[in-house]
Amino acid sequence: SLLNAIGGPKGDMASANLIQSVLKEQQFTTSEPYLSTDQYLVYKRGKFKPSNLSEVKESAHFISNSVSEQTISKIRENAPNIVLYETADLQISDLFKSIEEEEIDYAIVNSIEHSVNRHLYPSVGIAFSITQNNPISLAFPRHEDGTLSTSANQFFKKAKQNETLNNLTQILTSYSEKFSVADSKRLSDLAEIRLPTYKESFENAGAKYDIDWHLLAAMAYQESHWDHKAISPTGVRGLMMLTLTTAKEMEISNRLDPFQSIEGGSKYLAKLRSIMDPDIIEPDRTLMALAAYNVGRGHLEDARVLASRDGKDDSKWATIREYLPLLSRKKFYSTVTHGYARGNEPVRYVDNILYYQQFLKLQTMTSTGNDNFSNQDSNSNKKWHENIPPTI
Repeated sequence: SLLNAIGGPKGDMASANLIQSVLKEQQFTTSEPYLSTDQYLVYKRGKFKPSNLSEVKESAHFISNSVSEQTISKIRENAPNIVLYETADLQISDLFKSIEEEEIDYAIVNSIEHSVNRHLYPSVGIAFSITQNNPISLAFPRHEDGTLSTSANQFFKKAKQNETLNNLTQILTSYSEKFSVADSKRLSDLAEIRLPTYKESFENAGAKYDIDWHLLAAMAYQESHWDHKAISPTGVRGLMMLTLTTAKEMEISNRLDPFQSIEGGSKYLAKLRSIMDPDIIEPDRTLMALAAYNVGRGHLEDARVLASRDGKDDSKWATIREYLPLLSRKKFYSTVTHGYARGNEPVRYVDNILYYQQFLKLQTMTSTGNDNFSNQDSNSNKKWHENIPPTI
């Protein structure tokens, strides 16, 4: 639908893990690649796991525009018995769900899609890689005059040189690799059991303070696993684990009241974000506010001082996350204002929340997305890709 929209009144470019070769096959103008991805055959854990294409005897499914002709050709050449189903009306998550529920045997997805969806569908595993290092690009309409695609390429060139692209990629992908299937299963279970009670309050607080409600819910999960009676040995308590001082400052009378706690925690995060230096822009502004929520703004500023002394950009979270852990070493904490801190903790804290936020956003999207694969009209959205010689 993105590719159908660009070039008309709905959009000028598209970005969605789009494989450059697929775009060129369809005569789109493309940017220079900004990521690369492998293409996997995925299967249901516990079922037969093929190690190569020749061992696949059943059918495989994939989403239109998501698989390159190179991959299809490789399958035709090495696995003449595989029948490929292509569909245009499903989401990637539908393929994962259909494998998990054993409605289909295999699907072809890229490595980025797998890294995201493996947490929502932990029983779907990688059988093997079909192709590697497929370039990912932006798509532009074929009739565009080159102004926008040239600007995009200039941006990517600069973003690669100043590490912006690496920093964004790290923010978006690094946390996904740090969590096990068990971690994701526990989060999924508690999201079903506990989160519905508080979801509306998170949504209201998010709207009030201009913060993604998934982020607020992720904070609460990190702090208390959505247990409104939680109390730590240090005296913080409640859903958002507020200190007594913070609760008074945010005008919260009962920290164990979950709805007051959500209001107080959201208001405090919004305050921390608002008092950051003006040169700190998003997403770094929110990420540093999260770190300050955990370790205190004073220690965050100490880490910025250490970074600045080394000539590093102290307005970037990617920089500060490297300096916060130094606050546990006397050589460094003795030279700054607020002294010792367990600096590794806010780094883990932010990483965890980013993962939980992404999980909850994906869960929201999949719960409001298309119907299950089995409910689709097979005559309207599938087409056969028989493995017959291309000349026929």
